[in-house]
Order: sequence, then C-alpha cells, then structure tokens
Amino acid sequence: MKLNDSKMLPLFLLKMKNMRDLLQAEESVMQELRDNVSSQEQQLVIATSTWGLGRHEKILGLPTDSESAMADRRSRIIAKLAGQGTVTKKLIQHVASSFTNGQVAVEEQPEAYRFDIRFLSSIGVPPNLDDLSAALEEIKPAHLAYDYIIIYRTWGELEDKTWGELESRTWDDILGGEL
Repeated sequence: MKLNDSKMLPLFLLKMKNMRDLLQAEESVMQELRDNVSSQEQQLVIATSTWGLGRHEKILGLPTDSESAMADRRSRIIAKLAGQGTVTKKLIQHVASSFTNGQVAVEEQPEAYRFDIRFLSSIGVPPNLDDLSAALEEIKPAHLAYDYIIIYRTWGELEDKTWGELESRTWDDILGGEL
C-alpha cells in the first residue's frame, strides 16, 4: 500500500507510530510486485513481449532462435497465429505484410494454380524474406505455387542524378533503397 493510499486506513491505525514505518517498509516490496505483474502482462502481448517470445514460439510449435532479431521472431509468431484457418487471398496478404512491415498485393492466377506477392511499399528485396517463404509454405495449399514481384529502381529513374550526388551511396542504396 502506498503512503498516499493510507487514507484508506482507519485514523486510529495511522496515529500508531509503527504504522507509518510499516507502510514505508512495505512500499518497496509492493512496488516490486507491481513491476513484476506489469512485466508478466507485457510478455502476454506479442508486440511487447521480450523474454516471453520463447514461450509463444513453443506454444505454436515454432523453433526458438534466440539469435534472430525480436522483430523477426514476433513476425513469425504473428504470421503463425494469422495463418490458422482457411487460406484466403486476404490471409496470405496479411501474413506477407506482417513479415515485410509494408504493403503487399496478392495477385491470384487460379488457372495456373499460383499467386504472386507484389511488394508495393518497398524497393529492393524486403527483409525477412526467408521467414516469409517458410510461413507461406506452411499455410498455402500444397498444389499452389507463388512468386515474389520485387520493385527495383531503374536507371531511367536516376537520369536527373549526377555521379557526384550518388558517390556516397552503395549500390544497394541506389538500386534498392531510398535516395
């Protein structure tokens, strides 16, 4: 109980000399308990989970890779949760966007038993593409194939730039990143 909450106690208890000392001594223990409860609550939510990611992975049957970035691990968990149930175009789009942290379009080609995933909001190869492929293989029907359509910058888009303007950039920056 916080000292500020002491008004909840009867007045005769507050007048006791030892009561105030007792309340002060308990405050640090109570704060530690509140912090522990808050930390446990954060582990239940995938977006805020840190040391609890392993438990989510175990529950979902995913391999625990503590070497991977937390954002990548969270993406795998979210994709696994989203991938449960009937596979639809919307589901594939949701799973793909959760891995790339950007907009994607799913273009169906039912006559060819395939679909394309077009990355709309990123230029170049999106991060975490291997994990996205693994998630798609797990949720898509076995008879469907898919391709990624990745947007790259063309030389025509660079016509207004000089070599001097671009010399501090890497090829990845120029062809796949932002200018």
